[in-house]
Amino acid sequence: MNTYYGIRISKSFESDEAWYKINRYGALQIIVWSVPLFLTGIVFLFLPPFTETTEVILVFLPCMWLVPPVVRTFYYAKEL
Repeated sequence: MNTYYGIRISKSFESDEAWYKINRYGALQIIVWSVPLFLTGIVFLFLPPFTETTEVILVFLPCMWLVPPVVRTFYYAKEL
């Protein structure tokens, strides 16, 4: 348990058991959701560069792949 890395929410600091459970679950969620992020990057390699549409997609779509693992981890921590 530390203050520098990991899922640092109040629920995870309640005990060592909670810290390890929440961080293990959060890490697995990030690993699973990195697959669509990786595939998005591959798709962007084949899109024509510097169009208005691709610029918007380049900024927002990768950020959207970060929301589900964070939300799922918060709900998991809430259930503990």
